[in-house]
Amino acid sequence: LAKKCCLSKNIKEYIYVSQGKTTVESIDDNQELEFTDDAFNILGFSNEEKWDCYMLTAGVMSCGGVEFKTKGRDDQAECEQIGPETFPGKVATVFGVQAAALIKAFCKPRIKVGTEWVTKGQTCEQAFGAVGGIASRGRQGTQGI
Repeated sequence: LAKKCCLSKNIKEYIYVSQGKTTVESIDDNQELEFTDDAFNILGFSNEEKWDCYMLTAGVMSCGGVEFKTKGRDDQAECEQIGPETFPGKVATVFGVQAAALIKAFCKPRIKVGTEWVTKGQTCEQAFGAVGGIASRGRQGTQGI
């Protein structure tokens, strides 16, 4: 499951889910995963729907690791590393999109101005906000199930 969802064993790598207490002695994570999987089955989820939930959750977890740097004097955000082992690469993989296209959407989104579509350069703060917005919406999507 962790490999297919592009997750590592170190929960501390995922800032969105590791800011508080990450272990509780009385809770067995493997057993809780089995209970969750059983609940999906009882509710009639198909295997594809279950995997979609797992992948979406993994994507939200990985969004916290996406980092941007300022490019030159323009204050424009850029992401230097988008390979498959980086957080942007993992997010793109589990969301089913290409990493370069995902980062381009965060750093240089296309917006409509009047009747024209233009590319707008984002600052690092704006790009981080966009990643956080996608992660937040993904988390809300899993709660509405």
